[in-house]
Amino acid sequence: MKKGRLLFEDHQYLVLWANLMLSTASGYFVMLSYSAEVFSRTGSNLSAASIFGMSWILPVLLVKLTAKIVSGISARSILLVTALTQMSLVLLLPFVTQLPSLFYVIFMLRGYLEAIEKTCRITTLKHNMPSDLLEKANALLNTAHFVGIGCGAILGGVLSTTIGAQGTSLVSSSLFFVTALLALRLTTIKSQSLSPAASKSFRQIFTIVRQNNILSPLICLILTVMFFQGFHNVARTAYALEFLGMPSFSVSLLQFISTIAIISGASFVAKYVSARNANPGKNANLLLLTSFLMMILILVKNPIVAFPLYFAFIFSFEVAFTYIQNQIVTRAPKNSAADIFSIMNSLLVSSLALGIFIISVIIDKTGITRFIYLALAFFLFIWVLLRFSEMRRVSFKNGEAI
Repeated sequence: MKKGRLLFEDHQYLVLWANLMLSTASGYFVMLSYSAEVFSRTGSNLSAASIFGMSWILPVLLVKLTAKIVSGISARSILLVTALTQMSLVLLLPFVTQLPSLFYVIFMLRGYLEAIEKTCRITTLKHNMPSDLLEKANALLNTAHFVGIGCGAILGGVLSTTIGAQGTSLVSSSLFFVTALLALRLTTIKSQSLSPAASKSFRQIFTIVRQNNILSPLICLILTVMFFQGFHNVARTAYALEFLGMPSFSVSLLQFISTIAIISGASFVAKYVSARNANPGKNANLLLLTSFLMMILILVKNPIVAFPLYFAFIFSFEVAFTYIQNQIVTRAPKNSAADIFSIMNSLLVSSLALGIFIISVIIDKTGITRFIYLALAFFLFIWVLLRFSEMRRVSFKNGEAI
């Protein structure tokens, strides 16, 4: 990748960005459309939600295999093969809707291919992007993911009820075919050769994570996804419909506002925020600020006020997420990048699934207000721990005792 002042003047980076955006749009569109189709056919929320849930299983179970694949095969080949394989799997879906086992296995396999792609793209940035552009490159790449989700949601809302299962598969497979063509354009990025890091044990990787000051931001990133992104996944319906008492279209409106907030937050970090001087204290401040903004949501019930406040909450979440993730991306050694990023993605998927489950149960049992107060108390505790950790670090650096 060329070193330019503007990342979007770099043809290879632009291709990678577009590849991620279209792949995400296609995947989200097909999951959203088929989950709606399953619900209309069975009336089961569990069956519909399982389409999303199945995509999280293999990334967690096969984290080491993901690292080996990404370390041993070129990014161009990985993104080409995963796109064409997803295209083929999606084309099979209309023919197996009455075979639940095979139907859900397809979504499980597609989810794993998507996980390989995620690890591949971020590892590619680490190996090819100049260090002074790495943070900005990672932040802007995050926008592609959420633009893709927004586009997939729009496609699902507009087309899923009119084109049927076969039409959905044709549209989705066409998008995957375009992502494959884009992968062919990745001609100048470095190929990844199998490195010794690919065969390291989890204990060795954990040691590398600690030695490179990655452990603290990794924990913060997990908490950010578990609580804030998990809350957002539940709040799209619980906050808009139950708390604000708005009609069903408000769920899509809240998702649209959230997408704009996420893109704005990632772009803000890319332009104004550097992770080079990051420390646990700054991470603690961001987490606490985001939890306070989440608390403010329950103080108003007027949608005209509540929706801008929700924008501020999601904006703060994305700033925290991208800022903390940038710390991991910049500190990870290149020869261990595939291992670290595959484990990171696996942990984030697991924490999101766990967060959605826990938050859903708490909100169902006690209400959204009680959950938000519990989350604020938790992050106050985390803030104290991280601030104390930072005080100790500074104290030892200055040769003092605490």
